[in-house]
Amino acid sequence: MKKIKTGKLWAVLCSLMACVLVFSLTACGGGEGGETDSLTLSATTAEVEVGKTTTISVTSAETEEIIWSVDKTDVAAVTGSGAGKKLCTVTGVKEGTATITAKAGDKTATCALTVRAVGQGGNPSDEGITIKLNGEAVGTDLIYIHLNEELNFTAETTESGAINWESSNTGVAAVDGGKVTAIAAGEAVITAKLSDTVKATVRIKVIAPTAVANGGENEYESGWRYWAGDGNAVISSCVNYAETNETQIKYTWTSGQFYSVQLFYKDKTAGTDHDISLTIVSPVAANITVNGAKQELVEGENKISVKGFTGATLSVQFGVDGENTVFGTDLLFAFKDIVVKSNADAELVAPSFGYDADTKIITITDEANDSANVEKYVLGVFANAEADTPAYTIDVVSGEEVNLSTIPTGQYVLRLRAVNSSTKIINSGWSTQTESLEWSNEKTPLAYGENANIAAGSSTWYYWNQTWDPVCSFTECYMKGNSIYIVGISNNVGNPWSFQLFYKGEAGKKMTMTVNSVQGGTITIGSTEYELEAGVDKEVEIADITAVAIIFGANVTGNTSSNIQGDITFSNIVIE
Repeated sequence: MKKIKTGKLWAVLCSLMACVLVFSLTACGGGEGGETDSLTLSATTAEVEVGKTTTISVTSAETEEIIWSVDKTDVAAVTGSGAGKKLCTVTGVKEGTATITAKAGDKTATCALTVRAVGQGGNPSDEGITIKLNGEAVGTDLIYIHLNEELNFTAETTESGAINWESSNTGVAAVDGGKVTAIAAGEAVITAKLSDTVKATVRIKVIAPTAVANGGENEYESGWRYWAGDGNAVISSCVNYAETNETQIKYTWTSGQFYSVQLFYKDKTAGTDHDISLTIVSPVAANITVNGAKQELVEGENKISVKGFTGATLSVQFGVDGENTVFGTDLLFAFKDIVVKSNADAELVAPSFGYDADTKIITITDEANDSANVEKYVLGVFANAEADTPAYTIDVVSGEEVNLSTIPTGQYVLRLRAVNSSTKIINSGWSTQTESLEWSNEKTPLAYGENANIAAGSSTWYYWNQTWDPVCSFTECYMKGNSIYIVGISNNVGNPWSFQLFYKGEAGKKMTMTVNSVQGGTITIGSTEYELEAGVDKEVEIADITAVAIIFGANVTGNTSSNIQGDITFSNIVIE
């Protein structure tokens, strides 16, 4: 029997032990990527260029939140996202190698990362498969998809074999043969693969819409609003996708005026000289009005631009005066890629201020603005600290008492802004600084409201006046007891309906009142006109108060001679 030397025996034993160790690690590893104790990654190795991103995901069904880390933060940066942070976005910082680690409780898994110089490869599409969307190869940028919508990816490869599609987060997005269905808001990685080494990925994010409020052009500070009037159009939905700068409106409309459906958008440049460009995706060939100008749309995408505009940033009417109203069923218009370029010379900053509750004196400190650019300061009276739009506004002067006569009893939050009416100056936003206001008023100022937006049966009086042109103003409009007082109506030279009162009460009830106008004129309620002699009481009865609209003039286009001027009182209001 041949003897074996001790050194050779030790080498053989080491070799056997290594084999056992390799077998043991392989048995524990399994899956597509590196893991320890059942934590599995989508890849054990990855490459990325400096300044670009790639993704790694946990593919095992973990319930704990994943913690991602990198051992060399000067080489790469990592960010976890999606449900349970199962998706990791890796950004190349500088050339080198690093180790990416995923941890869930006591389980970890790693991926060896190589960061290469720009132009030297290292992105998923280089791994034998190219994923395309609408015929174009996808890159490393995040691709957005709307909730409940679909994307159809295709994959091309020079190698043979069937391509399989996978989603890293099936609760967010499901994939079947390249067709991705958005299920819930969040992120996921979609993979097209022939094998563990021949594959490509694309990152997607499912975004949920935010509902756009119904409101008139002058009722809000910024963002989107839609308006539907005349009872002719039914708005199925109006939503905004902030991440993609897109708003969609869907309606059914078979009759009525071209302005019965309108869409508005504002930002801080509203009122200043600015340019605006956007893309409108139209379901039909149509004529619409954008910021007062006729636009001819083809079916599909339309690039629109308006130069030197000084009104609301965007105002859209679906049709053109007297022609081509865009009627149809379930028409979906999309407005996207909005870019606003200001031509202003200066932009104001919100000043700081103090308010003394005992004396009602406001003190304004403004060191940031050139005083020559500030025309006035406006105090915003907000319903609460979370409100975006003030319930009331008051022009104020530093060192003087604030006139709160138009503010109803209540508790409020005060903010301040600097304002100039010049089209070359951008007004400031509301101050982040706030002051509290607790106020008791024997008068109840009427709220501003548009007839179409007032809830049925609200049993509250509202006033409306035309504000986009200075054709009608007033000093006060309030209720005291069972009487309404409107003081100082002036310059009421617009259409007869430039000033109105609205009330929507309980069905089956009637209303009586006494009306007195200092300067006389005509009021119209429904189809009935009431001639008012100056200073003489007029008894009025309204048989149905489910939708009361009082017009301050004769309801005839162009007839301004009968419009109400001065003071008018509606007293002894009784509902029975």
